Amino acid sequence: MLLGHFVVNGQDFSNKGKDFWLGYGYHVNMAGNSSIGGSQDMVLYFTSDKNATVVVDIPGIKYTQTYSVLANQVTISAPIPKFGSQDARISGVGLFDRGIHVTSDISIVAYAHIYNASVSGASLLFPTNTLGKDYYSVNYTQSSNNANSNSFFFVVATEDNTTVEITPSAANVNGFPIGMPTNVSLNKGQIYNVMGTANPVIVNGNYVGTDLTGSRIRSISVNGVGACKKIAVFSGSGKINIGTNGTSADNLFAQAFPSVAWGKKYLTTPTGTQPNNFYRVCVSDPTTVVKLNGVTLSSSSLVNGFYYQFKNSNASGTNPPLPNLIESDKPVLVAQYCTTQGVEGNGGFVNGNLNMPGGDPEMIYLSPVEQTINNITLYSALKSDIRQSYINVIIKNAGVSSFTLDGISKTSSFITHPQDNNYSYAIFNVATGSHTLYSDTGFNAIAYGFGQAESYGYNAGTNIRDFTPVATFQNPYARISFAATCVNTPFQFSIPFSYKPTTLTWDFGTSHNISPDTTLSFTTPKEDSIPPGKNLYYYSPSNGNGSKTFVYSKAGTDTIKIYANNPSPDGCSNFNAQYNIPILISPVPTANFSVNPIRCIADLISFKDSSSNLGTSTIVTGLWDWNDGTTDSLKNPSHKFSLPKTYNIRYRPISDFGCIGDAIIPFD
Repeated sequence: MLLGHFVVNGQDFSNKGKDFWLGYGYHVNMAGNSSIGGSQDMVLYFTSDKNATVVVDIPGIKYTQTYSVLANQVTISAPIPKFGSQDARISGVGLFDRGIHVTSDISIVAYAHIYNASVSGASLLFPTNTLGKDYYSVNYTQSSNNANSNSFFFVVATEDNTTVEITPSAANVNGFPIGMPTNVSLNKGQIYNVMGTANPVIVNGNYVGTDLTGSRIRSISVNGVGACKKIAVFSGSGKINIGTNGTSADNLFAQAFPSVAWGKKYLTTPTGTQPNNFYRVCVSDPTTVVKLNGVTLSSSSLVNGFYYQFKNSNASGTNPPLPNLIESDKPVLVAQYCTTQGVEGNGGFVNGNLNMPGGDPEMIYLSPVEQTINNITLYSALKSDIRQSYINVIIKNAGVSSFTLDGISKTSSFITHPQDNNYSYAIFNVATGSHTLYSDTGFNAIAYGFGQAESYGYNAGTNIRDFTPVATFQNPYARISFAATCVNTPFQFSIPFSYKPTTLTWDFGTSHNISPDTTLSFTTPKEDSIPPGKNLYYYSPSNGNGSKTFVYSKAGTDTIKIYANNPSPDGCSNFNAQYNIPILISPVPTANFSVNPIRCIADLISFKDSSSNLGTSTIVTGLWDWNDGTTDSLKNPSHKFSLPKTYNIRYRPISDFGCIGDAIIPFD
């Protein structure tokens, strides 16, 4: 039997989930409207591939609303309350007991949209199980035609007794010292909001304020007592213009990616009728080498030791601007910005012409190419006064042929990405309402729209994968990027960490059909290996004395729990991190082949694999013993036989999971 060895990832999740936390972020029209709620509204969008029951609960104000979400449709919530005792708005600085909790009996995708007549912003929402403990706020240079247009970020606690360390990058209304950490204590559902200062004096036609980009927000333990708790972080601006001499402005609102989910490669596309975009590439380590379309950005242009900013690409004279390739040697976060209408080479709303909407600022956090989805239903908004909506998609070339939009093939809509010819992109002009995107290959997408002095935009969907451990699966016949094995096949495994855990516990007690199923604890775990040049440490349930061998008796799925004591993650001391390792157990293939029924001695006869019982695996190669003293190692070989007789051909098909079938099949 084959003895396989694989390496598994830590938790690996998408934006589809059953539990979400968010807040009703600051909007300029909240200012001075504490008693009447302001003219803005906030709604939530829900979608799922199955019927779902969704509950929106705001415990601090005793508000609950239940929704029935129909499969493959978008359900829009009632406006989140903004009046009196049920005011959910985060309208000032400091502590608010107004966290919005969304739960569902079936996994859903959720978005938030804050809007009024001409000032709106939208965000994809991340499930609680994907949240991290260390974040940075990403905003933009604060300038607006309204005096109450502060930049902001806020944090939502998902558990009681959460300590959050806030280190602002600029002057703020809260009075926190710049560059110095301040701790705040939160219980489950509580929110702490930080707002940049705003100058009440007009400068060059606009009110200016501080930009909070680069502010750090992280969950910590205090004096080594207790664990760091997961938190949700949102950033934005009550109202902002982007671009030189902009006269109109818009709200920004987006949920932040945890720093462990940043990536090293991003591909971008321009935005519809307003293609001239700004970008910020954010680094947590100032020594990070960042390349824009193959050209290294000068470290002298790094702003505040945290971000590079550029407009469009570094190619001159292109109209519309070219898509970009952003690469780095360490993880970075990329934000794409739409500009104020009529500036930076973008058009404006012309004489009420519905075909020429101007649009206004929007901020969209992009997903790296490492974080993809392959099936999503999203909502292209109408509120408020949106005249044209778009969906941008970036996909590997292999996935173009299977890509559909609302069930219709869109192969001809894709163009090869000019910065990486392994990828293609498309910009779809879509109608208001729900849209379903599918491909058998993962893709990145953003959804956005423009109107007269109006816009919305958000990341359409992503995986929130912790890239701290860079892991692979491997055995003698396969190398894949997730944990999988074969039924009745002995296997071994290990997991990489970016730190050296002081203790490790491998919990097989809740696993099904695995042998042995005991829990293994090591107080002094030993490293299996340390890859050269990488800060990764591999461990297996062996304590360094030879890897332990396991066997699954049935095909299906399972989860192995691993508890690792981390001496110092994200400011935490003695933190016991839990990793849920999802494992796919594939059946062993039933070997078979097909062949042309007409054949003669000395003919070159073609054999074609027709093995069955594959599960989700695919046959990639095979081992053939022709019973004449010769062998082959192809999936679909050809062979000549020299004598007329019955040959007992032994065929062993091998799947991409490393599963091997075995059969002796008479052939004459």
